[in-house]
Formats: sequence, structure tokens, C-alpha cells
Amino acid sequence: MNDTRRVGRSTTAAFAAIAVSAALAACGGTAPEAAPTVGPVPDAELRIVWWGAEDRADAINAALDVVTEREPGLTFVSEYSGFDGYFPKLTTQIAGGNAPDIAAVNFVPERVDYAQRGALLDLTPYVESGALDLSGYDDATIDYGRTGDGLYGLPTSISTQAVLVNTDVFDEYGLEVPADDWTWDEFIALSNGVTEATGGAVHGTEDVSALHWVYETWYFGKTGDLIYEDDSGARTDDVEDVTEWFEMWADLRESGGTVPADVQAAHTIGDYPTSPLVTGDAAMSFQFTSAASSFRPLSPSPLALVAQPSAGDNPHQYIRPSTMWAITADTAHPDSAVAAVNVLVNDEDALLAVGLSTGMPASARAREVLEPTLAPEDAEVIDFVSRISELPTTAAPSIVPGGARDVEDLFIRIAQEVSFGQLTPAEGAQAFFDEAEGLLG
Repeated sequence: MNDTRRVGRSTTAAFAAIAVSAALAACGGTAPEAAPTVGPVPDAELRIVWWGAEDRADAINAALDVVTEREPGLTFVSEYSGFDGYFPKLTTQIAGGNAPDIAAVNFVPERVDYAQRGALLDLTPYVESGALDLSGYDDATIDYGRTGDGLYGLPTSISTQAVLVNTDVFDEYGLEVPADDWTWDEFIALSNGVTEATGGAVHGTEDVSALHWVYETWYFGKTGDLIYEDDSGARTDDVEDVTEWFEMWADLRESGGTVPADVQAAHTIGDYPTSPLVTGDAAMSFQFTSAASSFRPLSPSPLALVAQPSAGDNPHQYIRPSTMWAITADTAHPDSAVAAVNVLVNDEDALLAVGLSTGMPASARAREVLEPTLAPEDAEVIDFVSRISELPTTAAPSIVPGGARDVEDLFIRIAQEVSFGQLTPAEGAQAFFDEAEGLLG
């Protein structure tokens, strides 16, 4: 059996490797069994929002029940949705004075953007007072939540890029699950090979030409450069790079290696049940590992995880926070919101309730609590992140010029127009840069 389809080391060793290589080793002691509080916690009804599938919602709601047990004066109104549309709605709520008290945010770009706009509460005073206990985190992980001198987000999970592979399809047709050091040329050949082997019943891959972060990973491997080197909005890539990217996917559409444009368009980004991997239309899907736990119960077949292919000799994989808890600056209940987050990130029962629903835990405290409880498929996610941590990796993109999210949305729209033949790859690339210039900076 291919190594990518089994847990090759003990989970303990995997946790240790990640801690060392990703600068996520615990230091400063271990958090107590229950979250500490400093003084009485004011009674409050708190509104909390996040994105994700139903399994994540069930897990977080169970953790909120633990918070209520620990702090009986706190109650919650919880809201969740798919990723698509989550941040536009949250941004509108913040701008309109109707922000939730607690919100899940991305490492980039939203957390940085919201912090720079003064929309998030600086957690530093609460850490200094002891109301927010971060002893289960190491300094490097905490720093992911900093903007300037303030702490505006607390990582709950870490993630890395992956390709999810339907192993039933590969086994049935005698195809080999790729190794972590594969290339984009090998990916293209394998995608076409899957479609040919199945007689077109299953395409090799979903079409991710519209996902800017996958393009960015491809660009890292090809050039070794970040897309943004500073917050001016100047990009290091050019029309030729995006043209090459769009042409590669146009060729895959023509050969049948990827799903047709209408099949891909039926999938809303972030809506896992409509993914071509879940519907059986494709054998491979590009995701962050934080999505693996949500995909597995939806997929009719076992899923292996492998690194994303490389477009060159430069490191292209990175390990970064996938979700963070933040408290909005205008909350009427800052002390209560901090107390709630403190339980969520420290209390053993709350950590067990969340499990891996948001991805690989970011704190050593959470990993220590979860390690004895992991099912084999969950341990495989841990092992995969460990494998990636031992490869040459690049720094996670952290520079967020104004308008970066709008540019990612533009990339989706242009790529979809190219996929339906409304624009050629070259026309799409030029249109992207023409419009992006007015959005950035």
C-alpha cells in the first residue's frame, strides 16, 4: 500500500515533528484542565459566527455548550454558513454596526484587513491580565495573530495545501497514488490517465483554475516568489504567468483530464457536498487539510492526502493557521467574549468537542488533549502535516494589500469566463491584470 494512504509513524511522533518543523512546539507550561478566569465573568448573550459544513457546526456548538457549563451566565446565538459569501456578509455587518461579538477569521487577508481598520479587539491586555491564558501556545503561533503591536486573532488550527485522492478509483483501475514530490506535468498526465482508464466516467481532477491560492502555490514552485512583496498592491507575476496557468487548465478541459466547465460551475466554492470529488465526477481535489475532516464523511470512498504538485525546484508548500477566533472591537461584552474564547482554546472538554473539525490544532495544549482520541483517518491528517513539515517549505503568504480579497474574487470570475470559452486564456489574463490594478493598494 502506498505510504500516502496509511499512518506510517505513531501519532506522537507526528505531533513532535510538526511542533519542531513548523515552530509549533509548546513552551511555557501546560494549560489547566479548565479555563481560568480573572474575576467574575459578566452575564451576556454573545453572537458568534463561523464558516464550514454541518460537522463543524455540530462540533463548535458542542464546545459552546461546554462554555455555558463553565460560565453559566453566558449564552450564545450561533450562526454559520459556507465559505462562499461568509466574509462579504461579515464585512457588511461590521460596516453596518451589526457585527457579531466573536467571529472566525482567516489568517489572511481578512484578519489583517479588519485589524488595520480597527474592527477587531486587541487581546493583548487580556493576555497580560491573565483573563486569556495562552500558555498552551508557543510564541511563533501567537504571532500569527499579531498586526503591528496588537494581538487581533487567536489561531485554532493550522493547515497546509493538499490534494485529496479517491483511492477506490485509483485501486480499481490500477493507478498509483502519487508521492509528495510529484510535479505538475505528472499531475496532468495522471489526470488524463484517470479519465482514460475510467472511460470518462470519472475525470481525473476538479477544475481549480479559479482558485487564486492554488495558482499562487503553482507560482511559488515556478518562481520562488510571493505574489505580493509589500502592501503597495504591486504583484510579482505578470500576464504571461496567468496566461500559462489558464492555458494549462484549458488543455486539461480539452483532453478531459478535468471536469467540464458546467460540472465545475455547479460547485460553489466552500460547499463541500457539491464538490466534484464528493459527487463522483472527479478523482482528485485541491484543498487545505483543514477541509479533510469535512470531506471524509461526505465522500463515498476513502481519501488519501498528498502534497500539491510542484511547478519547479522552489519550495511551494507552507504551514499556516487555517482559522482564528477574533473578537470585534464594537462588542458590548468584551470581558465575556474573552472568557468564552478562553474556554474554547483551553478547556479539555471544549477541545475534545471541536476535535479536528477546524483542522490540525494550533496549540500544543489542544494536540496533547486530542492525541489519545484520534481515529485512524484523523491520525492520517496529522501524519500528512508532519510529512509536509519535513519537506522544504516556504513562508505562508502574509502580506495583504488593500483589495486582495476583491482580486481573488476577480480571479474566480475571469477563470470561469475562460473555462466557458467566453475569453481565451490570454484575453482572460490581460483582463485580470487590467481590472486588478484598480482594486489593489
